[in-house]
Amino acid sequence: MRYLTLKINPSTELTLDNTIWGKETVKLNGVVVSEKTSFWGSEHHFESLEEDKMVTYKVNIKMGFDFHISYLITRDGVELLNDGKESDKGFHASKWVKSVVILIWIAAMLLTLRNDASLAIPFALLPILLSSSNSSNFDRNIDLTTSK
Repeated sequence: MRYLTLKINPSTELTLDNTIWGKETVKLNGVVVSEKTSFWGSEHHFESLEEDKMVTYKVNIKMGFDFHISYLITRDGVELLNDGKESDKGFHASKWVKSVVILIWIAAMLLTLRNDASLAIPFALLPILLSSSNSSNFDRNIDLTTSK
C-alpha cells in the first residue's frame, strides 16, 4: 500500500510503500533504494546522484499504537518533511481509546485462536476498527516544488 508520495523537486520523487506484513519499501524515482521489515517503523539511509552531486537521504518511519504513521525525511541533513512534530504533543483521548480498542481486538483474536473457536466475530469487528483509524495516513501526495 502506498503511504506517501513526496515530490522533492521537478526531477526527484520519493515514494514510501508498506505491506500488511511490515515490509517497508522506499523508492526514489521509481527505483527501490531501501527495504526493511518492521511493524512499528524503521530508519532508511541511502544516497543518490542528483545534478552531479551525491546526496544523502534519511527516512524515518514511525507507527504508533493508534496506527498513525509519521515521517521524518531529511536530505543532506535538511528536514524535508516532519509530520510527527505536532502529533506527539499532549494527551489525545481518541488515540488512547483507539489503542485500547486495538488491544481488546488482539486479545479477542488470541482467545479465539486458543479456544479453537470461529474467527468470525473478531474478523467481523475488524472493519469497524479500521474505519475508525485515520485514513488520511494512506496515499498522501506532497509536492515540495509548489509548497512555500
